[in-house]
Amino acid sequence: MKWGRAKVSAVAIALSALAGCCPDPTDNPDDEIVHCNLFAESGAYPDYLTVKGTALYTTDVTGDAVVTGFSYSDSQQQLIVHDPKQPFSLTTQLDVGDWFSSGTYGHLVNGTIVVRNTFTPADGSAVIVHEQACRPAMAP
Repeated sequence: MKWGRAKVSAVAIALSALAGCCPDPTDNPDDEIVHCNLFAESGAYPDYLTVKGTALYTTDVTGDAVVTGFSYSDSQQQLIVHDPKQPFSLTTQLDVGDWFSSGTYGHLVNGTIVVRNTFTPADGSAVIVHEQACRPAMAP
């Protein structure tokens, strides 16, 4: 497919117009509510375990941040904790074939939500740690 100069210019103009549409993500001057959906994993998918071990799921908040829900994997089941008291910590045993993953949902205006998932293999191999945070500077 060949693009003409006019089509490329039209796309460039449209993209440059969109560049100024969004608020500066480095602050939250209007005290807008930031909604957080955190998935502390190694990539686009949860870790599929090849060894047994212990999973430690934690969340922590600062400022006015609120965690409204926390979901996690436990023996091939996805379980949900509603409005977990902060700081939140949960330990569970996982087997070969289980998923090592969690989802954290919440909101804030001026605060931070930090999620950390730690998997300690029973065979002594390397510990896996995934961490993710949500704060006003990360708002779109």
